[in-house]
Amino acid sequence: MVVGASTSTKIPMMKLATWNLCLGLKKKKDQVIDILRSEKIDICCLQEADIENDYPKELLASKDFKIECEKNNQKARTVIYVKNNVKYVRRTDLEGIGNGIVVIDFKSLKDYRLINLYRVFNPQNGRTPTENFIAQLQLIKNAITQDPSKNIIITGDFNLDDSKKFAIDYHNHNLFNHLIEVFDPLGLEQLIDFPTWERVTIHGVKNSTLDHIYVKDCTLISTISSVKPNFGDHLLITFNLQGNELNQEIILKRNWQNYSKEILINKLKDINFSNQISSVQSMCQNITVSSQKMTPVIKNKINQRNRLLKKLKISHNSVLKGRINNLNCEIKLHFTQIKKRKIRLGIIPGNNKSLWDSVKIAKDLNAQTIPKNMTLNDIEIDENDRPDAFASFFKNKITNIVNESRININVYNGTNKMVIPDKNFVSELNIREVISSMKTKNCEGYDRIPQRIIIDGIEFLAKPLTALLNQIYISKQIPEQWLIAKVIPIFKKGKQNQIENYRPIANLCSTSKIFEKLILKRLNDIETQTFIDLTNKSQHGFKKNHSTNSAALKLQSVLARALDGNNYAAMASLDLSAAFDVVNVELLLARLRRIGLPNDLIVLIGNWLSLRYFYVSVGGLSSIVHSLDVGTVQGSILGPILYAIFVSPLFDLADMTKFADDNFVIKCNKHIANLITDMKKTLEMIIKWLKDSGLKVNDSKTELCVFHRADIRPITIEINGFQVKSNLTINVLGVIFDSKLQWGPQVENAIKKSNRAKHAIMLIKKYFNKNELKMLITSNFYSILFYNCDVWLIPSLKPQLKKQILSASAKALFMITPNFNNSISHDQVHSLNNRATPNQIMIFKHAILLYKIWNEKVHSKEWMALNFQQNFNERNNTVNVFETNNLKVGKNLPVNRLKLINGLINYEWLNLSANSFKVLCKREFLMNK
Repeated sequence: MVVGASTSTKIPMMKLATWNLCLGLKKKKDQVIDILRSEKIDICCLQEADIENDYPKELLASKDFKIECEKNNQKARTVIYVKNNVKYVRRTDLEGIGNGIVVIDFKSLKDYRLINLYRVFNPQNGRTPTENFIAQLQLIKNAITQDPSKNIIITGDFNLDDSKKFAIDYHNHNLFNHLIEVFDPLGLEQLIDFPTWERVTIHGVKNSTLDHIYVKDCTLISTISSVKPNFGDHLLITFNLQGNELNQEIILKRNWQNYSKEILINKLKDINFSNQISSVQSMCQNITVSSQKMTPVIKNKINQRNRLLKKLKISHNSVLKGRINNLNCEIKLHFTQIKKRKIRLGIIPGNNKSLWDSVKIAKDLNAQTIPKNMTLNDIEIDENDRPDAFASFFKNKITNIVNESRININVYNGTNKMVIPDKNFVSELNIREVISSMKTKNCEGYDRIPQRIIIDGIEFLAKPLTALLNQIYISKQIPEQWLIAKVIPIFKKGKQNQIENYRPIANLCSTSKIFEKLILKRLNDIETQTFIDLTNKSQHGFKKNHSTNSAALKLQSVLARALDGNNYAAMASLDLSAAFDVVNVELLLARLRRIGLPNDLIVLIGNWLSLRYFYVSVGGLSSIVHSLDVGTVQGSILGPILYAIFVSPLFDLADMTKFADDNFVIKCNKHIANLITDMKKTLEMIIKWLKDSGLKVNDSKTELCVFHRADIRPITIEINGFQVKSNLTINVLGVIFDSKLQWGPQVENAIKKSNRAKHAIMLIKKYFNKNELKMLITSNFYSILFYNCDVWLIPSLKPQLKKQILSASAKALFMITPNFNNSISHDQVHSLNNRATPNQIMIFKHAILLYKIWNEKVHSKEWMALNFQQNFNERNNTVNVFETNNLKVGKNLPVNRLKLINGLINYEWLNLSANSFKVLCKREFLMNK
């Protein structure tokens, strides 16, 4: 739903362009239109459009561009796109038929005449190339001399290298002589002085200035520049033209407040999709529905108040003043409600950043995530250049990593695990299933089709989508739109005005996500069919029953078991630079084949990953399009599992735990010297394999922590000439592990981070009622305070730390506690607000931990330990577990901690589904009774 407004305004210039498409417009139409929109071009002259005479030209127009095609009985090779708000007259009387020329006169500008020309190598009219060019020049001469007052602009691909205009040995020298003979007396001057065509050949890179722009008055043209499109050998040449008053359409934004599923369905009923399955964009271009404008009730009240104020100046009376005061209250209330709605809708549960964005709205601060004044390498970037600066930074970062790395052809690529035949997995049933699993979002990719439209319109879109995706499966051809990613820069940390502190997140086409989900479903079905985990059980990222929690629990289990045996343990964390973005596609496909995945999947994945492009969007502006031939597509659905499969052979070589691209290695030994040697050897082997696979380990971010029950001195390990010194703590996926597993630093970190969220909630609490505040505290304060607390909020935690957690939890509830005073205990504060205390949460979390261990969803050694550490009693059907630790640090072991819930969990509960068990435990342990 695009809200548009048409305004008449004085504009200083109009933007024109000329572009040789190379081999036709029909299949590239959607991409061409999108580039014209992103570059804000008003008129574009195209060459090599190659449109057959009987082809319906209206299909090549768009909602904001008209198209004027060359008159030709066979194939039109030149066309002009003109924006709807530009007034012009087509001059077919000056063109003839089949001459490769289109002429238009502008009505909204000064007396301008635009001529678009394409000099062909093989004329369709039976003339020789020279005869045809002479005829074209004569037509141009006639068009100029017939109206000598006109300001002439001639653009096009002349297929003449202007840099060799006066070279005697140039093979087209005679054609230049004919051109000079006509153009010089007319005072026409060529303005392009840089190469516009480039091609890589076996002899190197060739370039030429084949695209020309001729004018009589150079002062009326400014800012000639070029854009490298994502296809073809020619640059898109743009220039600005002085203009008069124009009616410009101002696109504001999608107004989702006026959207409804019913309106969408009514619109979809009128669309015939039967002939639109060859192009995703063609099929979906009419899906986005224009919404009706809202009735401006508040504007009427403002106008009414202004009229009354004028009357009040003339005649002071209490009645007028009362009406004005009432209107002021209504207007203020209206804008307060709008502000309140923005604040409330902007908060995402568990997202601290969105919480602070809402605070900025409440305080009328600038909530813009990307500042206007940005720097790159300490050089200030102009506001309009931000998208290109971000795009160049992202592209150069990837390019530099790829150039530094070298794939080792002998690198270990894993073993064969299966033999799976091809199978067409595209069906309407599967498509409906994957669409139903998609989240209802308003964000959009290159095709500008939000996921909400696909989900809400499924009943009408299921069949055409099935036809389209079946065609893709059969042909193995990926639509061009799907290969273009709209990248949004996301701030990481550091100074917000430095481009180096941002990472790219890609918004992809909604229909492409359906394709990705179908492939992911096929991969999951193969895992179920073969009982093989394609990414290895030690990979915890983006998998069912796996999370940062399962990864942290496994690492805690290994460390606690080692320390309980009076061993030293060392854990290293390896950070990879842009891991997803630099994956070598050919090596990935080789590993997919090595595993034994079906060939149809491999071909589809390979085509989906190849010939990709991206552009960056910032503040309504877009960068030029960049090509990208590496990576698993950041932000995609398939990206995580493809990356995980890519690195899965490493598990055959080393015992490690991974979450996506976070890598953790643990080594244990009775002797510290042997521990250092073993860790050094293992890390060097892992880093070499990663490097041989084209990945780069960020040495400066490699962390090391040595664990032992007693105090130990820091150690240093030298890895490939880089020294890594051990710390007393290490960050494991957001949880701070300390060297003795006592969890003091983690408690401090959890309280500190959650208090920032509490402060934000206090700043906006007036916009929420008590129950809403209670939910906000739960979702945006407790989610931080108790993040992965089943790892560190353990029965053996020091009493002082437990008091600190209880105090922090209670203080967040003070703001919603009625008649609060300091005599109320922290436990009473929780009871008054019907909120669980940290101790209740600890009991609940350990009940869930028992269920996970019982059902083998935690480290396998814990499941084995649980089988040996139960006290079975025929008269008692509840779970009872005894401790087996040798040292106090052994109380960290998940099974040893289950003593906390002895006698509280019935064995029958463990046979329930995970959700049913969780609901039962919430009712039993979290409800204040």
